[in-house]
Amino acid sequence: MWTCTRLRAQALTFVFLIPFGAVAQPVRTAEFTGSAKIGPVKRQVAMRFNCALDRGKINNLAVEMDIPDAEKFKSLFDVTPFEGPGALSGKMHLTVAAASSGAQVDLGSTGSFGNNGAPGTTFTFEAAVTPSSRSQLQKLQALAAALSQDKNKWLWRIENPAKGRPSIEAVADLTEGDASRLQAAVAGCRALSRKLD
Repeated sequence: MWTCTRLRAQALTFVFLIPFGAVAQPVRTAEFTGSAKIGPVKRQVAMRFNCALDRGKINNLAVEMDIPDAEKFKSLFDVTPFEGPGALSGKMHLTVAAASSGAQVDLGSTGSFGNNGAPGTTFTFEAAVTPSSRSQLQKLQALAAALSQDKNKWLWRIENPAKGRPSIEAVADLTEGDASRLQAAVAGCRALSRKLD
Protein backbone atom coordinates (compact mmCIF):
# COMPACT_ATOMS: atom_id res chain seq x y z
CA MET A 1 0.00 0.00 0.00
CA TRP A 2 1.28 3.46 -0.92
CA THR A 3 0.75 7.02 0.22
CA CYS A 4 1.62 10.04 -1.90
CA THR A 5 2.87 13.35 -0.52
CA ARG A 6 3.62 16.43 -2.67
CA LEU A 7 5.48 19.48 -1.39
CA ARG A 8 6.08 22.60 -3.54
CA ALA A 9 8.52 25.42 -2.84
CA GLN A 10 8.56 28.03 -5.61
CA ALA A 11 8.89 25.91 -8.76
CA LEU A 12 10.81 23.06 -7.16
CA THR A 13 8.57 20.12 -6.35
CA PHE A 14 9.26 17.01 -4.29
CA VAL A 15 6.95 14.02 -4.78
CA PHE A 16 7.28 11.01 -2.47
CA LEU A 17 5.79 7.58 -3.14
CA ILE A 18 5.96 5.90 0.24
CA PRO A 19 5.35 2.19 0.81
CA PHE A 20 4.59 1.58 4.47
CA GLY A 21 7.74 0.46 6.25
CA ALA A 22 10.05 1.76 3.50
CA VAL A 23 12.14 4.87 2.92
CA ALA A 24 10.61 7.49 0.61
CA GLN A 25 12.19 7.92 -2.81
CA PRO A 26 11.67 11.49 -4.07
CA VAL A 27 10.94 12.72 -7.57
CA ARG A 28 12.43 16.18 -7.80
CA THR A 29 10.99 18.61 -10.32
CA ALA A 30 12.08 22.00 -11.65
CA GLU A 31 9.36 23.80 -13.62
CA PHE A 32 9.71 26.84 -15.86
CA THR A 33 7.32 29.05 -17.80
CA GLY A 34 7.88 29.17 -21.54
CA SER A 35 6.10 30.21 -24.70
CA ALA A 36 5.12 27.97 -27.59
CA LYS A 37 4.21 28.75 -31.19
CA ILE A 38 2.14 26.46 -33.43
CA GLY A 39 1.85 28.28 -36.72
CA PRO A 40 0.07 31.57 -35.93
CA VAL A 41 -1.07 30.34 -32.50
CA LYS A 42 0.87 31.21 -29.34
CA ARG A 43 0.52 29.54 -25.94
CA GLN A 44 2.14 29.97 -22.53
CA VAL A 45 3.48 26.55 -21.53
CA ALA A 46 5.09 24.89 -18.54
CA MET A 47 8.36 23.01 -19.14
CA ARG A 48 9.80 20.61 -16.55
CA PHE A 49 12.72 18.38 -15.68
CA ASN A 50 11.97 15.45 -13.33
CA CYS A 51 14.62 13.38 -11.59
CA ALA A 52 13.40 10.09 -10.07
CA LEU A 53 15.58 7.95 -7.80
CA ASP A 54 15.15 4.37 -6.63
CA ARG A 55 17.20 3.19 -3.66
CA GLY A 56 19.82 5.85 -4.31
CA LYS A 57 20.18 5.15 -8.03
CA ILE A 58 18.61 6.75 -11.08
CA ASN A 59 15.19 5.41 -11.98
CA ASN A 60 14.65 7.94 -14.76
CA LEU A 61 15.34 11.49 -15.89
CA ALA A 62 12.32 12.99 -17.60
CA VAL A 63 11.08 16.11 -19.38
CA GLU A 64 7.49 17.34 -19.71
CA MET A 65 5.70 20.22 -21.40
CA ASP A 66 2.12 21.29 -20.59
CA ILE A 67 0.15 22.92 -23.43
CA PRO A 68 -3.16 24.54 -22.36
CA ASP A 69 -6.29 24.26 -24.53
CA ALA A 70 -4.55 21.91 -26.94
CA GLU A 71 -7.78 20.99 -28.73
CA LYS A 72 -8.24 24.58 -29.89
CA PHE A 73 -5.36 24.30 -32.39
CA LYS A 74 -6.26 20.76 -33.54
CA SER A 75 -6.47 21.92 -37.16
CA LEU A 76 -2.79 22.93 -36.95
CA PHE A 77 -1.39 20.20 -34.69
CA ASP A 78 -3.55 17.30 -33.52
CA VAL A 79 -2.17 15.97 -30.22
CA THR A 80 -4.70 13.13 -29.79
CA PRO A 81 -2.64 10.52 -31.75
CA PHE A 82 0.05 10.82 -29.04
CA GLU A 83 -2.31 9.69 -26.25
CA GLY A 84 -3.38 6.27 -25.00
CA PRO A 85 -2.68 2.67 -26.09
CA GLY A 86 -1.00 2.46 -29.47
CA ALA A 87 -0.05 6.14 -29.32
CA LEU A 88 2.38 7.64 -31.77
CA SER A 89 5.84 8.42 -30.46
CA GLY A 90 6.43 12.07 -31.28
CA LYS A 91 9.81 13.29 -32.46
CA MET A 92 11.00 15.76 -29.85
CA HIS A 93 14.18 17.82 -30.20
CA LEU A 94 15.63 19.62 -27.16
CA THR A 95 18.54 22.06 -27.30
CA VAL A 96 20.32 24.73 -25.27
CA ALA A 97 20.59 28.06 -27.08
CA ALA A 98 24.25 28.64 -26.20
CA ALA A 99 26.16 27.43 -29.27
CA SER A 100 29.22 26.71 -27.15
CA SER A 101 27.38 24.06 -25.11
CA GLY A 102 26.51 21.80 -28.03
CA ALA A 103 23.92 20.17 -25.75
CA GLN A 104 21.01 18.59 -27.61
CA VAL A 105 18.98 15.40 -27.56
CA ASP A 106 16.25 13.83 -29.69
CA LEU A 107 13.61 11.83 -27.82
CA GLY A 108 10.42 9.95 -28.55
CA SER A 109 7.42 11.43 -26.76
CA THR A 110 3.86 10.48 -25.90
CA GLY A 111 1.37 12.41 -23.80
CA SER A 112 -1.91 12.75 -21.99
CA PHE A 113 -4.63 15.23 -21.05
CA GLY A 114 -4.99 16.34 -17.43
CA ASN A 115 -1.61 14.97 -16.32
CA ASN A 116 -0.53 15.51 -12.68
CA GLY A 117 -3.65 17.44 -11.76
CA ALA A 118 -3.53 19.80 -14.76
CA PRO A 119 -6.86 20.90 -16.29
CA GLY A 120 -8.47 18.33 -18.56
CA THR A 121 -7.91 20.60 -21.57
CA THR A 122 -4.14 20.73 -20.99
CA PHE A 123 -2.06 18.23 -22.94
CA THR A 124 1.31 17.13 -21.55
CA PHE A 125 4.05 15.84 -23.80
CA GLU A 126 6.47 13.69 -21.82
CA ALA A 127 9.57 11.55 -22.24
CA ALA A 128 11.37 9.61 -19.49
CA VAL A 129 14.84 8.17 -20.08
CA THR A 130 16.06 5.23 -17.98
CA PRO A 131 19.57 3.85 -17.43
CA SER A 132 18.85 1.11 -19.97
CA SER A 133 19.11 3.84 -22.64
CA ARG A 134 22.59 4.89 -21.60
CA SER A 135 23.43 7.11 -24.57
CA GLN A 136 20.11 9.00 -24.43
CA LEU A 137 20.39 9.42 -20.67
CA GLN A 138 23.89 10.87 -20.96
CA LYS A 139 22.70 13.35 -23.61
CA LEU A 140 19.76 14.44 -21.44
CA GLN A 141 22.08 14.76 -18.44
CA ALA A 142 24.40 16.95 -20.54
CA LEU A 143 21.45 19.12 -21.58
CA ALA A 144 20.36 19.57 -17.96
CA ALA A 145 23.95 20.35 -16.94
CA ALA A 146 24.30 23.02 -19.65
CA LEU A 147 20.99 24.65 -18.69
CA SER A 148 21.91 24.70 -15.01
CA GLN A 149 25.17 26.58 -15.49
CA ASP A 150 23.83 30.09 -16.09
CA LYS A 151 20.88 31.98 -17.55
CA ASN A 152 20.06 30.42 -20.88
CA LYS A 153 17.35 29.46 -23.35
CA TRP A 154 15.79 25.98 -23.39
CA LEU A 155 14.53 25.26 -26.90
CA TRP A 156 12.00 22.51 -27.55
CA ARG A 157 10.56 21.37 -30.91
CA ILE A 158 7.95 18.66 -31.47
CA GLU A 159 7.58 17.65 -35.09
CA ASN A 160 4.11 17.46 -36.59
CA PRO A 161 3.39 13.98 -37.99
CA ALA A 162 1.01 15.56 -40.54
CA LYS A 163 2.85 16.71 -43.64
CA GLY A 164 2.67 20.42 -44.31
CA ARG A 165 1.49 21.21 -40.77
CA PRO A 166 3.52 23.37 -38.32
CA SER A 167 5.61 21.88 -35.56
CA ILE A 168 5.37 23.03 -31.95
CA GLU A 169 8.26 25.42 -31.24
CA ALA A 170 8.74 26.35 -27.58
CA VAL A 171 11.32 28.29 -25.58
CA ALA A 172 11.88 29.02 -21.90
CA ASP A 173 14.24 31.80 -20.84
CA LEU A 174 16.01 30.59 -17.70
CA THR A 175 17.36 33.13 -15.23
CA GLU A 176 20.34 32.47 -12.97
CA GLY A 177 17.83 31.59 -10.24
CA ASP A 178 16.10 29.13 -12.56
CA ALA A 179 19.46 27.56 -13.38
CA SER A 180 20.17 27.09 -9.67
CA ARG A 181 16.78 25.46 -9.08
CA LEU A 182 17.33 23.11 -12.01
CA GLN A 183 20.76 22.21 -10.70
CA ALA A 184 19.25 21.31 -7.32
CA ALA A 185 16.40 19.31 -8.87
CA VAL A 186 18.56 17.12 -11.11
CA ALA A 187 21.61 16.89 -8.84
CA GLY A 188 20.83 13.29 -7.90
CA CYS A 189 20.44 12.19 -11.52
CA ARG A 190 23.64 13.94 -12.53
CA ALA A 191 25.80 12.88 -9.61
CA LEU A 192 24.76 9.24 -9.97
CA SER A 193 25.58 9.03 -13.67
CA ARG A 194 28.54 6.80 -12.86
CA LYS A 195 26.09 4.29 -11.31
CA LEU A 196 24.08 3.61 -14.46
CA ASP A 197 24.83 -0.12 -14.54
